[in-house]
Amino acid sequence: MVLHGIFWDNIGMTEEQVFEHLFETATRSKDPRGIVSACLVKDGKIIVSAPSSDNGVRHAEDIVLEIAQKENIQISDRIVLYSTLVPCTKRTNPESKDCTSLIIESEITSIIYGASDPDHNDISKQRFTEAGVNIRQVANPLIIKRCAEIFNDSVAEDHIGVDVKLKPIE
Repeated sequence: MVLHGIFWDNIGMTEEQVFEHLFETATRSKDPRGIVSACLVKDGKIIVSAPSSDNGVRHAEDIVLEIAQKENIQISDRIVLYSTLVPCTKRTNPESKDCTSLIIESEITSIIYGASDPDHNDISKQRFTEAGVNIRQVANPLIIKRCAEIFNDSVAEDHIGVDVKLKPIE
């Protein structure tokens, strides 16, 4: 079965170009808990992008959605959220809402991610599917590997095993 639509056929930028942009965006963060970057793409053009915060508190998806809200960007089915890591389903700080919940609440309907996260992958996919959100991993194994390396290489020694586990490269 071949699926069509903005989620599956990116008009304009290719997935490789979007992820190259995310790799460049990731260089702006010093997140000690693992760098992630995310962006919103509308009609094949990046309209918002951001890396995770330098203090490790704010996740990239959270920041991108906040910027979109501040800039009055209307979320529609023409917008795809790209992330270098599958969105989280829980946060270390109970005061912070997880990215899966934030994305569902924002009414994003399509997500393409790079690396899997064994702590969040299955639950995230289940919650998105139940909410009617299309989610899939990018097919290019080199992109997947680079996304995992960006995350793994940025985890500070004092966070390993405390609140972040190094993730296997899939």
